[in-house]
Amino acid sequence: SSSSSSSSSSSSSSSSSPSSSIERYIEKSYYKTASLIGNSAKAVVLLGGHSSETSEIAERFGRHLGLAFQFRDDVLDYVGDSSLLGKPTLGDLREGIATAPVLFAAEKFPELHSLIKRRFKEIGDVERAAKLVFESDGIEMASNLANEHRNLALDALEELPDIDCEFANTCRAALREITNRAVDRKK
Repeated sequence: SSSSSSSSSSSSSSSSSPSSSIERYIEKSYYKTASLIGNSAKAVVLLGGHSSETSEIAERFGRHLGLAFQFRDDVLDYVGDSSLLGKPTLGDLREGIATAPVLFAAEKFPELHSLIKRRFKEIGDVERAAKLVFESDGIEMASNLANEHRNLALDALEELPDIDCEFANTCRAALREITNRAVDRKK
């Protein structure tokens, strides 16, 4: 149990490196999205009577699927069609949330760090942040991250033990399809 209720200035490196911001965001995304999918996949395998080694592979599959889904969601907030998404684009910025595209953009445009710190609350912050994200390779880098985790999820599926069961093989094909749809989706 860490004491995160302290509101005093952080004595740790307040000028944290951009990559550590991304690493913290990936960790947050794991706890927000990927842990649910990963642990659910693991539970299904354990409840099905399979080995703990197989359950760890299933957890890895679900973790990477969850991260791929989250990073694609981050990208759609910038490039998606709000009528398809069912929510306005740039919603995360408007809510004060710095997602992967803006964190990557901050590597090229350090001025984004102050906007991120104040959670895009000043007039013009959301528009300025969005402009800088579009001028950077933040969206492309976040898309690449989604693809990287898609591939890691697909790799994990391939590591599952061979099984002589048509239904199991159909399910694995469906998991491959779900994994690809998580990253290729438009909404």
